[in-house]
Amino acid sequence: MTAYHMLVNLGGAMAGKSVLVHAAAGGVGTMALQIAKHLGMTVIASTSTDKVGYAKDQGADHVIDYRTENVTERVMEITGGCGVDLTLNPISGESLKSELDVLAPLGTAVLFGFLAGPPAGSFAKDLAKHFQKSVSVRVSDIYTYFVNRPDQFSADMATVFDVLETGILRPQVTALPIAQAAEAHRRLEAGETTGKLVLSID
Repeated sequence: MTAYHMLVNLGGAMAGKSVLVHAAAGGVGTMALQIAKHLGMTVIASTSTDKVGYAKDQGADHVIDYRTENVTERVMEITGGCGVDLTLNPISGESLKSELDVLAPLGTAVLFGFLAGPPAGSFAKDLAKHFQKSVSVRVSDIYTYFVNRPDQFSADMATVFDVLETGILRPQVTALPIAQAAEAHRRLEAGETTGKLVLSID
C-alpha cells in the first residue's frame, strides 16, 4: 500500500513514465518495482552490488549499483539526458540534492524515510537551481493518508489486494522467530536483507 500510494497518488505513475527506486531490494522497494512495472513504467532500481540480480528479478528494467556507479550519471545516461519523472527515496539525509538533479521537467521526488538521517542541505539553493524544471518534492507517511482520507485509503487497499490476488505482486518475506529479534536487527543494520523481514510469534 505504501508503494502504491507513493507511485499513483503522489507520483502520478502511468504507462510511459519513468521511476527511480532507491533501496530497491527492501520491502517497500520490492513492491514499488513490481507495481511500477505492472503500470507500464520504465523502472530504474538503485541497490547494492549483491542485490542487483534480485532487483532485476523483481521487474527493474535497469539496475544501478550505487556502490560502484554514480547514480546521477547513470540515470541521465539511461534516460538519454532527460531524467526520470519520479523518484522514491527512503534515504534522505543529503540525498535530496541528487534527487533534484535526476528529475525530468515536472518530475516529483517522494521522500519516505531517513536511512541516512533527517533531510539536510541547502534546499533553497537546490530548489532554485531547478526552478525552471517545475519539479516538486513530496513527503509520504502512509498513516497520514489512512487518517485523513480513510475512504480513498480503503479503495486503494482493495485495488492493491486485487492486484495481489492475480499474482502480479509477489511479496518477498523472510520470517524469523521473535527469539531471534537481535539477529533480525543485525541483518537489517548490515543491509543483508531483501524484501520484508518479519518476526513471527508462535
